[in-house]
Amino acid sequence: MATASHAAPALARGNGYKCEWARYVARRTLAEDLDNVKVRIRSVLESDRSTIPGSFHIPTHHTSVNQFLRETKSLTGLGLVAPEQGNIKIGIIGAGVAGLFTAMLFDWLNSTVKGLNIDYDLIEAAYTATLVSNALKEFIEMTHRKLDERRAAPPDDFQKEEKFWKFLMKADNMSVRQFLASIDNGPLLPQGPGYNFTIEWLETAIYGTGWYNQSLSECVLEELDFDVDNDEALWCIDGGTQTVAHLMESQIERPVQLHSRVIAINANISKRASTKEHVPMTLTIKKTDPDAMKTETRAEDYFAVFNSTTLGALQQMNIKDAGLLWGTKQAIRTLGYGASCKVTIKFSRAWWQVEPFNIDRFTAKKRPSVLLCSYTWGQDAQKLGSLISRRTPEDEEQLKSVVLHSLALLHANDAKPYDTLLFELQRDYVTHHAWDWYHDENMSGAFAYFGPGQFSSMWEEIIKPNAFGQLYLVGEAASSHHGWIVGALESVVRATYTMLKGLQSGDPGYKPYQEAMDLLNPDPNKPAPPPSPFYPLPGEMPR
Repeated sequence: MATASHAAPALARGNGYKCEWARYVARRTLAEDLDNVKVRIRSVLESDRSTIPGSFHIPTHHTSVNQFLRETKSLTGLGLVAPEQGNIKIGIIGAGVAGLFTAMLFDWLNSTVKGLNIDYDLIEAAYTATLVSNALKEFIEMTHRKLDERRAAPPDDFQKEEKFWKFLMKADNMSVRQFLASIDNGPLLPQGPGYNFTIEWLETAIYGTGWYNQSLSECVLEELDFDVDNDEALWCIDGGTQTVAHLMESQIERPVQLHSRVIAINANISKRASTKEHVPMTLTIKKTDPDAMKTETRAEDYFAVFNSTTLGALQQMNIKDAGLLWGTKQAIRTLGYGASCKVTIKFSRAWWQVEPFNIDRFTAKKRPSVLLCSYTWGQDAQKLGSLISRRTPEDEEQLKSVVLHSLALLHANDAKPYDTLLFELQRDYVTHHAWDWYHDENMSGAFAYFGPGQFSSMWEEIIKPNAFGQLYLVGEAASSHHGWIVGALESVVRATYTMLKGLQSGDPGYKPYQEAMDLLNPDPNKPAPPPSPFYPLPGEMPR
């Protein structure tokens, strides 16, 4: 395993290996998109110049993004057009961490930047706002060495950057399972160990069934991101992670619109004849009255939309007129999400804290206590999820039986044999609660879980602005740190900065837009601003 000495302090504080990898991916995609536009414009100019201004020059290999902007200004405009200078309204879909943080960020900008007013609706469908093996050691250490070589090289040493890029690109096209089963991987990657059944043992001991089907680069880079000093503390949130959402909700200026499901996103493409006029995004929202069991549907216009739902939940909406790019549509359809299930049981006493177990980290002991009995990923979660009911704990006798059996099997010892312990667990059982994130209609998956090649070919498609710069996908999947709360937060900062950049480009004389951008991306050469959770831009931003 790589040691903590390899990780520079700056990387451990946010600009980690995944950010660097993601930045390369984004920069490569930007260059490819520019080349594709050049090819398309050259084709149009060669076949029919009547649709292009006479002064437009045929793009060459050296034509830059800025040159393109100037050339196409009369056709596309230079930026976003606000309905009223400094006043916009955003539709935020989903009140998870990303949605709540978006609202908090807008509130902060409103209170900090004079002349900027970002109104918003926070729309939520739910009823409540709720080991590395030695076989990978050589690969991890090789990644370290290549990262160190790249950092030691001058900024313009493109040869070393290209070498490093090819190394990770080849790795991204392999799954962990493929690498562990391989032997000869060519000159760019280390030889694989050629394991067979050992792979199953490693996967079971370290992660969960099916976890090694993810991309090799994902697995290794995540391991490096967690490669921090041993004395760095891990914190437990009293009350569980849901406490974070409740505290965030208590801080925002506008209430969450519960029982409200967005069923359609419309970019009003037919109305976009002029680049100088504001055209809104329209959301169709179905609100349910849970008491009267009645629904009403309404349409609301917004300057822009921040969608913080999972990609699976987004796919359930009518997005045929949402103005999505082709690549974004494919990413929404194909990017992988991991399965996850949790089962908690309330017992009449904390049996695990007394003899002969003595797992005594807390002081409940003889009081009724709740134990997280099962937290599964991958195929293990898919199998266990088949036993979970939508009306938990009702209709879950088989689930209860399986979990109690597993608890007894795991903890039984000479002093407390299996049969004795199982009897006591059944006796002390009070109730339980189970959840399957793939079975949740508002989720359709637990967290982003990219397969081979998906980071390097699909992830960048969901961080692009869509709908002419008025639709942004935020949340953990839209970050290099997918699967983690920090990824959700970083995605919001990036999307907000990108929107403000579009507004500033469309109205460069209006200073509040630039002031807000400066807050999100402070100048390192100036005195540090007061501590704030709303900056800096994530390290994955292409520069």
